[in-house]
Amino acid sequence: MRRFAAHHANTDGPFYVVGGECIACGAPESEAEGMMSHDDSGHCFFKTQPETSEETDAAIRALWASCCGAVRYAGKDQSILTRIAELGECSKCDENVEFTLPKTRSRVRFGYQGDDPSVESNLRSIVKFISDTRLQGEHCRCTDFKYRKTEASFVFHWYIDCSIKFRVKHLQERRWLVSIEDNDRATVGNAMSLDKSLQTNHRFTEIEWFTDDEQIDGVACGAVHPY
Repeated sequence: MRRFAAHHANTDGPFYVVGGECIACGAPESEAEGMMSHDDSGHCFFKTQPETSEETDAAIRALWASCCGAVRYAGKDQSILTRIAELGECSKCDENVEFTLPKTRSRVRFGYQGDDPSVESNLRSIVKFISDTRLQGEHCRCTDFKYRKTEASFVFHWYIDCSIKFRVKHLQERRWLVSIEDNDRATVGNAMSLDKSLQTNHRFTEIEWFTDDEQIDGVACGAVHPY
């Protein structure tokens, strides 16, 4: 049962937007494109509920992107509640959620199949792919590219004074690690954005996300997504 009254156009289901609370920022709709829409005033709502795992992922991202807290989850699915809690967004759940410390997954391990088998070539291809996908908005730029034999890094800037570092490291044959560093507040959003880019490119496989203190070698398995 929903704790708050939803926007009148919101479809029945666990994800909803509180009526009169939306500030028309457009961020939730951009994360849940196709499932969400907005009325003539810009107030967003869910026109459909998620039916697939990919749509559930998008709905969770939309909830996280709602800076004013208008997007909420009223369901009882424990896996979804846990994911929202790990994002530090318990207050956006209508159900009481067992206390869970937020988890910031800032490292992603994956397989990569490039056109050239050499480590140097693949390193540069991965860096180019990641840096190119960062340059989607105004005032975005990438600087300070540094390359070593099996490792590289660059700094991504947005707006005037916001930046974060990406570090790419070769682990073993066709296995790579990317770390997002030096900006704790912006890590989650950048991890979500990077995850979407990796998941939609067939060259990247076996994608696993880890927190800073989780083991990444041996038999350790990471999360499918950073959220």
